Amino acid sequence: MAELVDIFNDDAFSVASMTEAINEVEVAPDYLGQLGIFRRNPVRSDVIAIETKSESLSVVPVSLRGEPLPQKEKGDRKIRNLNAVRVAQADKITASELAFVRALGLTDAITEVQLEFARRMMSVKEDIVATHENMRLASVQGKLVDADGSVIYDYFSEFDISANTEINFDLANKKDGDLRKLITEKVIRQMRRSAKGARYSEIRAICGDAFWDDLISNSEVRETYKVQQAGHELRAPGTDFELDFAGVKWVNYVGTDDNSEIAVNVDKCHIFPAGKNANVFEMALAPGESFADIGKLGEEFYSLQLLDDKRQQFVELECYSYPLFYPRRPKMLFKGKKG
Repeated sequence: MAELVDIFNDDAFSVASMTEAINEVEVAPDYLGQLGIFRRNPVRSDVIAIETKSESLSVVPVSLRGEPLPQKEKGDRKIRNLNAVRVAQADKITASELAFVRALGLTDAITEVQLEFARRMMSVKEDIVATHENMRLASVQGKLVDADGSVIYDYFSEFDISANTEINFDLANKKDGDLRKLITEKVIRQMRRSAKGARYSEIRAICGDAFWDDLISNSEVRETYKVQQAGHELRAPGTDFELDFAGVKWVNYVGTDDNSEIAVNVDKCHIFPAGKNANVFEMALAPGESFADIGKLGEEFYSLQLLDDKRQQFVELECYSYPLFYPRRPKMLFKGKKG
């Protein structure tokens, strides 16, 4: 057992090495994470100050040379201090599970233990990545939620902003340009007016199963869907299909296998700004809890291993994250139902 304990004293198992390794590990991409619309914002505190201000454009009256200039009115500024949340998960590796390293030399033993640690830590990290996706999904609805669905922050309430009224798409009856007109009036124009300087280059909608089925069955959408679907199968078979219709990219959102833990309501859709250089959503990253992390910029993941010093019977693997996902312009978020 002494030899095995010595392995954990190797530099490969230091907190810094393990944190660096866990941040380099790639995991299966998730839809909202893969879009890259949440701008990373590492901070040095677990309290994030978020400022909103009412910004509007105004026409400046002409003035004669030498006259005093008209002063621009200051916007209505509001600052809220919100706390980053802790998302953490642990796994335990017992001594009996590492018994096989007895037959290996020290170098091989270190390598094999590293591989086993990486496999187990990967499983822990995947749970946290899934939690991040769940928080992104809530953020495009203007909220931050816990795993059980309870609301931690409602950003509309936090900043005294009224949420947009849910749009009834009435997909079964819209025809002859009615659906395009509805999307233009209720989504595209309203989102443009609510941007107030925020950047976005496209609009996306994630749809529940029933909403999606009714959408692609709609008489206005059907032919567009058939043409784009055929082209998609030729260009990228086996990948997720996105429907480009009326200035919005629509997708049938795929969450967890049970379609309940991370999912969009089957009859609903959520519409939000996106694009390569969009700056509407942020992921603030607060630093870890150890003394070594004080005053440093936050990282996306922290990991460490804790040896059972008293009995030397197990090693506990822990992974932490301290994010805050939020929309900078909640008024740009829309929700719809199939009607």
